[in-house]
Amino acid sequence: MPADDAERQARQPAYVVHITVREDGLDTEQGWWTIEPAMAVTVEIKTGQRRIVEFLLSPLLRYRHDAGRER
Repeated sequence: MPADDAERQARQPAYVVHITVREDGLDTEQGWWTIEPAMAVTVEIKTGQRRIVEFLLSPLLRYRHDAGRER
């Protein structure tokens, strides 16, 4: 991994999260799949609410914020 990527990742916040699963499996198109140890998982953590307009305008607002900064 390039040094720039390592630096960027080091600045990103990291949190320890404990997740409780309500069910012992998932109902899929192929049938019931039991959740087992060591299965890969992707979790989306909701941290707040944003309006769609804020989501769509965020790149422009970030650009405007960074435009006045010295590089």
